[in-house]
Amino acid sequence: MTGLANDPIGRAQFHAQGIATMGLDPAWDRAVTAYIAADVRSRAHEEFGPLALRKDGADLETIMAAVRLGKDWRDAKEGIAIARNFDVASAAYEAGMEKDFYGPSWRAQRDLALTPAPSLSAASWKAAAISLHEIWNDRTLEDDLASVIDADLARFTGGEA
Repeated sequence: MTGLANDPIGRAQFHAQGIATMGLDPAWDRAVTAYIAADVRSRAHEEFGPLALRKDGADLETIMAAVRLGKDWRDAKEGIAIARNFDVASAAYEAGMEKDFYGPSWRAQRDLALTPAPSLSAASWKAAAISLHEIWNDRTLEDDLASVIDADLARFTGGEA
């Protein structure tokens, strides 16, 4: 599912599939809502939020400096300031995105993964979300996420997963 990460239409369809699993359990509904809201917020700020626009502007400045000043542009007085501006913008982007958007998104992903799915379609969608975000790599998780999916499926198959 890695192609979905950079496909906004596919991502919106994936979110709609998650929304379609709602309405059976309030805890599930809260987890899905928090997950989708955090994902949409992260993607928006990652692509066109103020930190991204500042970083993109600084990146464009470095490209223009390389064209204008040549291959050693970073050694020129003007180039040093441009490179420093890019480094500051990049650091601000990384720190701000992690604190304000990625951290909340990771928490919502964990919560979704650990919330019991109320239906077979919800369990299937949850497994896809775990795969999409590689949530199993989260070192703060103590649960085996395959076992979490097995438990969801066992509820719908009478214990036979």
